[in-house]
Amino acid sequence: MPTFAELWEQPEPAAPPPQPSRFAKPVAEPTTASFANLWESVPEAPERKVGGFGDYVKGLGRSTASLADVVLGDVPSAIAGQVVYPFARLVQTPEQAVSTTEKIAGKLKSPVGNIFGVTETPEYKGEASRQLTEFIGQNIAKGADWISANTGIPKADVENMIGSLTMGAPELARMSKQAGIATYQAGKQVVQPVVSAVKQEAKLITGTPSIESKRAEMGYGTQSGRVSAGAANVLPSTEQAALLDQMLPNVRQEIQKIPENMRSARVMQNHASANSLPVPIELTKGQATQNPKTITFEHANVQKFPEIGETFKRQSEALAQNFDALRDRVGPDIYATTPTQLGDVLIGDYKALDAARQSTINEAYQKLRDTAGGDLSIDTNQFLSTADAALKKGLKSEFLPTEIERQINSFRGENGAIPMTFEQFEALRTNLAAATRKAERAGDGNAAQALSIVRQSLEDMPLVGETANLKQLADVARGAARERFQLLDKDPAYKAAVNDAVAPDDFVKKFVIGGKRDNTSFMVQHLGENSSGHQAMQIATLDYLKNQALGQTNQFAQASFNKALRGLEDRLPDLLPGDVAPTLKQLGSVAKLIKVAPEGSAISRSGTTPSLLSQATEGAANVAEQVVNAQTQIPVATIFRGKLKSLRGKQEVKKSLEPGAGTRLEDIGKE
Repeated sequence: MPTFAELWEQPEPAAPPPQPSRFAKPVAEPTTASFANLWESVPEAPERKVGGFGDYVKGLGRSTASLADVVLGDVPSAIAGQVVYPFARLVQTPEQAVSTTEKIAGKLKSPVGNIFGVTETPEYKGEASRQLTEFIGQNIAKGADWISANTGIPKADVENMIGSLTMGAPELARMSKQAGIATYQAGKQVVQPVVSAVKQEAKLITGTPSIESKRAEMGYGTQSGRVSAGAANVLPSTEQAALLDQMLPNVRQEIQKIPENMRSARVMQNHASANSLPVPIELTKGQATQNPKTITFEHANVQKFPEIGETFKRQSEALAQNFDALRDRVGPDIYATTPTQLGDVLIGDYKALDAARQSTINEAYQKLRDTAGGDLSIDTNQFLSTADAALKKGLKSEFLPTEIERQINSFRGENGAIPMTFEQFEALRTNLAAATRKAERAGDGNAAQALSIVRQSLEDMPLVGETANLKQLADVARGAARERFQLLDKDPAYKAAVNDAVAPDDFVKKFVIGGKRDNTSFMVQHLGENSSGHQAMQIATLDYLKNQALGQTNQFAQASFNKALRGLEDRLPDLLPGDVAPTLKQLGSVAKLIKVAPEGSAISRSGTTPSLLSQATEGAANVAEQVVNAQTQIPVATIFRGKLKSLRGKQEVKKSLEPGAGTRLEDIGKE
């Protein structure tokens, strides 16, 4: 079966010779012709065959296209034309206001004729209803009586037609009311929502301070008219080439067909940003241009056109898949999948580092002991005086655990300090370490600090009769022990890991996601870049951001994701080095293009709520449709209107989903 559009390209049956319009000159005397007689000038449609709707439309021809346009375009167009001019005139010159008015009204006028290119044909211009509408519109101020007397149309029919026309303009409604037209109130009910919607539309086109700069940047009209290609921030050739290299092949191929001076910089950047993610995403026209009306159309038609819904679904899935792609990049050696398992990896790495460090310290002490011939005495008096002074200075004496205090006091004799053997030195070190772990696990910070002071005094290891040779070896052992203490103080995660102070379940949350910038930075340095511990930190960060984005619904929530990303911003360079952090910011920007409704849009995520202008003009067209159907006795207006809506919708969907959609500057702002 031929398509609806193809039927219009086929020759029409020979039309009868054009008859002089009865409205060319007023008639001297009224006639008694009824309103229905006027339709006799329309060529009769051939008998409808079984071939379907296409054959029927073919018979109706261009003159019926004109009739359909009276219903579908002229009434809403008249509304827009009357409302927009005074509104636009407040912020524009007369010439600019006229241009704005024509732009909006022109979008609504003659939809059928424009689609099929028949608005200039004789049949279209000569269609009786169009001549009648124009004549009544030109003489409406003279009242129904005058029009009836000069056309021969019964007054009731004239009043009916005037009632339809009053829906199209507040000023005409005012004159009709003065002439006593009873249909004024009915028309007013349709006009008011249309007026409100068109004013909102006019605001977008004329520009407002809050969105003016954005619209100019995107290539929309400004108060001085639509910006030129040169003023719309077209990028130099080298920069365009760089962006094209980042795009998917099918997107790049389509954009290369557009002249360079007609490519929107911002739209190209948006396509390149979405295409160059680890899991690439193709944007719709509304998302790429951020045009409020296009975005509204796309979301309002999700249920009507499944391909839009499928596109949105694929985009959501791709946004989530980018986390998995980045995870594989930063953690190739880590198979942990939960925060607890990642905490185990980090604690295990820290304990391995500490075990190696402890082994170095013990080896240094053993070498010192062997050199001394196995007989090595600690200067207990110096140890006790140093520890007592440090505890007193820090006001920590009262917080020393009782069992450790008893052991230390056992070296205090009536006649002075009792010498400490090397074996006792090693035992006291071990006891101090165990007591410190216990205090850390209990969250007793004062006890932990008191024990640390005593242990540091002991590790300084003053020797009795220390020789130059022994001093050198002792300094190596002391230095190794001191370095460990300093690392424990500098890296809270290290101290918590070796003292078992924080459970694996909470380790990531406390030290990675909730850690301070300097601490997380030192963790990476301490564990070693790209070590298993560092990989665990990166994966933990990505998993946290993914959970914030997807939550329990598995639907990407850009607001939650971007908020979480901002919360980590000062730590991202350390937590996620290389290009991972910039890629996450890029993902957040693309998610915002896809998920956020820009100013001026009216998005219903359910896909059931049309825009305000659509609802308002729909109401006007419904009334006009009923008027024409009633007069023709056949549902001409309903048939054409339904088919036209389907054609228009399919055309818009195709434009929205084509690769590189919205890049051409002349297309921006047309909607």
